[in-house]
Amino acid sequence: MDVPTLRIQAIVATGQGKPAVSPPITPVMSSAAMADLPNPRLPNFFIVGAQKSGTTSLHHYLGKHPDVFMSAVKEPHFFAHLGRMGEPLPSGLLFSARLVYTWDDYRKLFERSDGAVAVGESSTGYLSSHQAPAAIREHIPHAKIIALLRHPIDRAYSNYLMNRVHGAEPLRSFEDAFAAEQGRRDAGWPAGKHDYFSLGLYGEALSRYYAVFPADQIRVFAYEELRDDAKGLVETVFAFLGVEPSQPVDASEKLLVAQTPPRSQRIDRLIHSRSRALSVAKSVVPGAVRRSVGARLEAMNQTPARLPERQRRRMVAAYRDDLSVVDRLTGKNFSRWLEE
Repeated sequence: MDVPTLRIQAIVATGQGKPAVSPPITPVMSSAAMADLPNPRLPNFFIVGAQKSGTTSLHHYLGKHPDVFMSAVKEPHFFAHLGRMGEPLPSGLLFSARLVYTWDDYRKLFERSDGAVAVGESSTGYLSSHQAPAAIREHIPHAKIIALLRHPIDRAYSNYLMNRVHGAEPLRSFEDAFAAEQGRRDAGWPAGKHDYFSLGLYGEALSRYYAVFPADQIRVFAYEELRDDAKGLVETVFAFLGVEPSQPVDASEKLLVAQTPPRSQRIDRLIHSRSRALSVAKSVVPGAVRRSVGARLEAMNQTPARLPERQRRRMVAAYRDDLSVVDRLTGKNFSRWLEE
């Protein structure tokens, strides 16, 4: 039996899919002390994930409402790192520059939120974090929690493509990278960036939120809802946040559209080469022909943006038990992804 299956079975065995809640962490500053500081305004809602599921677009859309304030910095991950006592993560980690570690810096994100009914931030690491749910509940007990979930294999593949584009994933096979997670952890690779399987364990992650927050303070949506009816989803979220849902907001702009890496770096360099010899060769070929051939070569050399259906359906089976937990927690049918 493979490692993913064993892990999911262990999760489901702990109280019908509800893993034990992590003990409260030691805060950098108590809530009482924080209240004595000037302008202690903090968010009253959080978009907690999932990564590669449209949270950047949702963050942007919500911020267009006159009664909603979204932090200018997305992904501060403050409540995921409270236990570090203000000590930053290594600066070489991807996207580490935007992380926030101290109460003072965190409060500054919301200094201009006066007058807003709903104040929010988005940190996709909060969904998988073992610390964030309890930390948010301790400091902001009435916070509303919003999660966007994407088909776990589509999410993992998008994560893999991003890592390939950034040069952070050496394996050229997605399935090899997907299977390598536990071995990489055992070898000391840092958590998060290459956790293609684990970051799709939505049942495990959501259980930590439902264990400490009332269900009426949590809303969970499918990525397809944002993709197919962004306007409708945004109106639903506005109503949940207690602001006017019919406020006109442009939800047509798609942000952070996924890039795909080339299959072959050699062919990619050839296509974009500006060498003298190639320039001479190009000069004798009509421009329209050059552009057509170049476009075809580039298209043929791109990694597919979506996995073949047979491979996708085979791989998602590893999430069967975890998706049943998501269904039970949310009252929705996320298990349909097993058949799509």
